[in-house]
Amino acid sequence: MSNISRLDSYEKIVAAVGNSDLPQMFFTQPQVMHNFLNNIGIEFYSITNENRTYFFIHKTKHNELRLLFTLYPSEVISELTKQFNPQFIAYNLLVENSRKEDSLEDVEVVMDIDAFVNLKDTRIRKHYNQALRQNTHLVFKPFENIPTHDLKEFWRTWAQQRAAVSEKFTDRTSNDQRFLELFNDAQYFGIAAYDGPALVAYSIGIRHGVTYCLSGFNKTLRGYTNLGLQVSYEKAKIAQELGYQKMNVGSINNDFKKHFLPISDQLLTYAFELWRKESFKTFNTQRFIQAFWI
Repeated sequence: MSNISRLDSYEKIVAAVGNSDLPQMFFTQPQVMHNFLNNIGIEFYSITNENRTYFFIHKTKHNELRLLFTLYPSEVISELTKQFNPQFIAYNLLVENSRKEDSLEDVEVVMDIDAFVNLKDTRIRKHYNQALRQNTHLVFKPFENIPTHDLKEFWRTWAQQRAAVSEKFTDRTSNDQRFLELFNDAQYFGIAAYDGPALVAYSIGIRHGVTYCLSGFNKTLRGYTNLGLQVSYEKAKIAQELGYQKMNVGSINNDFKKHFLPISDQLLTYAFELWRKESFKTFNTQRFIQAFWI
């Protein structure tokens, strides 16, 4: 068996993915992998066996292994267990799964860009027209060369507004910040909305391939009518101009993304616990398994 490789740079990830046969999913794109799977407390790896490459992450806080995308041969699992001595092992983001009866399911959504831009769904059309009527004072511009001050002020306000709604709020702007530090606008595109001098919303898409792209980040401040949908629409128009036909918006993890279900293909993914040490306890096992990159 070949050695285990730490994929701690974008270049290493691109090389490893290029030698694999990964399914087309949100987390199989190199930019997404590097941004989310090489982060605080998370290490991204590959291992090869019989000329096939497998990908996994090591979560260092609890010494967990998360095996990604496909089922592993037993000898690969044995090798990883020997090398890492983990407390917990789970599968995440499986497309094909022979253990559906005890798996957790998630839905990944791939939107038809033309259907969105042409407002073919009545609910989307209604909410977009509401946004047009209510947000006439806003200025929309391409997400290019946005001043650092504007972004920092936006993230500060966004976090404050979220915290005011829920004491359990966790600030997720760090993923946006990290992405913009790692990549330049040759690898992404998007739209920004301003209310006077203040940045109040943005929506960023990730370039990938010829006809397929990803919806990376979508954030708006509170107090505006359907602004999240409006900036998503403007981003989709840019994607269409760039020649993209499909946009992967990731899993349905909030009510906003449900807008896109009528104009999207759906990809079902699975996760399940494989093994744990008897002494390893989890309070909410389902949430623990699903939150593989947090």
